[in-house]
Amino acid sequence: MNSKLTEIIQKNRFQFTVTAPTVVWLLIFILFISFWVGWRNLFDLLPHEIAIVFLALIMPILFMTIIYIVLCTMADVRQVASNFQQHAELIKAPSDTRSASSSAAETKDQ
Repeated sequence: MNSKLTEIIQKNRFQFTVTAPTVVWLLIFILFISFWVGWRNLFDLLPHEIAIVFLALIMPILFMTIIYIVLCTMADVRQVASNFQQHAELIKAPSDTRSASSSAAETKDQ
């Protein structure tokens, strides 16, 4: 597994933004199957109905996880862009001082 992905998952924010809603979703899903479908009837469903039940269970969890990872990655990209901009300004600043000092030297020579 990617070390960056492992770092994102181990953050405390992950437990509050993905894990807690996942547990709530699983409880709601279990209650829905228990009261509306019934566990005995679950095995009598047609294949496409079983697929719908499976996707109803998995897709919200995957969606939350993907959104969280994308948002964390975007925050990292913003940090890298900010660092790049700071370094670009540092590189740009000495050239400005050199041009100012060279123009000052030219005026001294004249």
